[in-house]
Amino acid sequence: MKKLFLIAAMLLISAVAVHAQSGYFVSESNGTTLDTVTNTATKFQKLPISGYQDIVSIQVKLTNISGTTGGVVRLYGSTDGTNFVRIPTVTDAGATAIDSLSANTNAVSKVFRLPTHAYTYYRIGYTGASTMAVKLQTFAIWRKR
Repeated sequence: MKKLFLIAAMLLISAVAVHAQSGYFVSESNGTTLDTVTNTATKFQKLPISGYQDIVSIQVKLTNISGTTGGVVRLYGSTDGTNFVRIPTVTDAGATAIDSLSANTNAVSKVFRLPTHAYTYYRIGYTGASTMAVKLQTFAIWRKR
């Protein structure tokens, strides 16, 4: 009987335990999870994240097609999915995060870690630099503590 009770209790805890959720951002221009950014063009991708979350991490991945990858990536938030505001982010040391990306010939990745979840929609804006072409893909993971 004790074993049965212990198993039932563990199953109940497992059922209500909070687990991480994740998803890819979707391009506002083509509806897929991949965008191609050429030269100094700007592309946007967004993702809805519903419900209260304690931690949201967003990773932007740029894969070089040609030229030298560079430019600026910015994070935005919205409650209605249409009107976005820029989200100031901070580094582990507490300083304001830098939006620019270092030059790289293969791939560049930038992670935004948000300690509080305040928006229903998140949006990434990436503006390329100089003569280049890159693939843009953004992934997020969120969870409650």
